[in-house]
Amino acid sequence: MVVRDPRQAGRPGVAKRRRRAGRRSWLSTAIRFLLLGITSGGIGGYVKPDLPIIGPLVQKVFERGETNPDIESITDRLSKAAKDSLAASGGLLGPGGMVASGNGAERDGLIPRMGDARSDAMDRPSTAAADRAIEGSRPTTASTTAPSTGPTTAPTTGPTTGPLPNQTSPISPGGGSGPLRSDAQLAASRQPNDRLRIATFNIQVFGESKMSKPDVVEILASVIRQFDVVAIQEIRAQSDEILPRFMQSVNADGSRYAFLIGERIGRTVSTEQYAFIYDTNRIEHDPYAVGTMSDANDLLHREPFVARFRSRTQSPADAFTFWMVNIHTDPDEASEEVAALADVFQVMQRARGDEDDVILLGDLNASDTQLGPLGQVPGINWVVRDTMTNTRQTKCYDNILFDRQLTSEYTGRWGVMNIEQAFGISREQALKVSDHLPVWAEFSIWETQRPETIAQAPGDLVR
Repeated sequence: MVVRDPRQAGRPGVAKRRRRAGRRSWLSTAIRFLLLGITSGGIGGYVKPDLPIIGPLVQKVFERGETNPDIESITDRLSKAAKDSLAASGGLLGPGGMVASGNGAERDGLIPRMGDARSDAMDRPSTAAADRAIEGSRPTTASTTAPSTGPTTAPTTGPTTGPLPNQTSPISPGGGSGPLRSDAQLAASRQPNDRLRIATFNIQVFGESKMSKPDVVEILASVIRQFDVVAIQEIRAQSDEILPRFMQSVNADGSRYAFLIGERIGRTVSTEQYAFIYDTNRIEHDPYAVGTMSDANDLLHREPFVARFRSRTQSPADAFTFWMVNIHTDPDEASEEVAALADVFQVMQRARGDEDDVILLGDLNASDTQLGPLGQVPGINWVVRDTMTNTRQTKCYDNILFDRQLTSEYTGRWGVMNIEQAFGISREQALKVSDHLPVWAEFSIWETQRPETIAQAPGDLVR
């Protein structure tokens, strides 16, 4: 005798449907485990969780409420990174290279996020003695090579109007004139040993295509060698070997340049990378203070890439140290992004208590008259004024900005390198190199004042 559930009385089709449902459930389970076995990470690993409807559903099915161990708050990550930095001891600038949480550095979701950059193998941390010297304490006996007061050249609040002394190259202030056609002549225009030349250069779509043109690569390498450190924008390549290959060309003459490169970033499939290329004979970087800023509110298409550097001198405690903030704004949202850079600049000013020098530079896609809130940050100064920075000489896109009082190491000298004149090439040939020109500014290699000695005058603003 078969005993039926009273609830099924008079409903003979219910049991049959349930049996079919059971078979379907068993079949679904079998397919699911088969897919998990074949794909290892599961089909959920191939569907983006941010896709509408499908993404969240797949994520829920496969996560089953499990916690992702990789998810941490930005504050937790920064706190952990700071502790790791303190424990490491022996880095170029010593402990404290990371920005710690809770120090007022966070603003509108913008936080320096350190440790995600790639560096080539050429640069080596300095000795522990040099590391300790940079932590803020000065040696008991001053080095004979250190300056007694300030920079060797008195800083000014604006660019010089004439060419640099004994310089006729096209990298003089405002673009200059008088073509130099050989690499040897260009090298002769390098600044004195007691000054640094810091530059920014958007190498338009720098990737495989550009690297396949030997004449273009030769010009680019020669351009890099004119400066001590260059902020590069618009590296667009799937390969990680673009910059290492380029460095071989840069160092083919015996130079010792190294690089730092950031992660691929951007809102579209056409992502870009930032980089810093620097002369290791003249500059060293803090391995604990380099990375991409975190932009929680998505104010910028490409978050700034930041790194801290120090000039190489015989008296490291007196050497000029500074943050560089590399930025490429989106041309379609330039005004909004340039406005957001006001917060970026101020966040970086507070990132470390022992560092007051912040140099923000790059392709702003905005002229010196379109800086908006960035141009209203107290004390802000920019070097390019009324000068075109694109190769066609029609737009001012690129600039270098810093606090004119705090970064008094600035000598007042700046320039835009005219590639056509420098290499004696046509406009068409210059456009194959880039649609932008390198912009540079000059700074003393010596620190003029330490953060703990700074007394800012109230109401001292530059608009």
